Amino acid sequence: MQAGNTSFVTSDYSSCTPDLKDTDVMHAWSGISGLQNDVDILFDEAVQKREMSLKHFC
Repeated sequence: MQAGNTSFVTSDYSSCTPDLKDTDVMHAWSGISGLQNDVDILFDEAVQKREMSLKHFC
């Protein structure tokens, strides 16, 4: 992220078959559960611990 080579960060928490996820994010099985934790962890690591600028993080 710091080097600017990462376009986005994602994670897959939903334990189901791929056919249940083959739709847009608003209608996928379990939606985007856990996203609230990912942002907190990334912010802590990138901005607070590694001094990434807030503008670059956003």
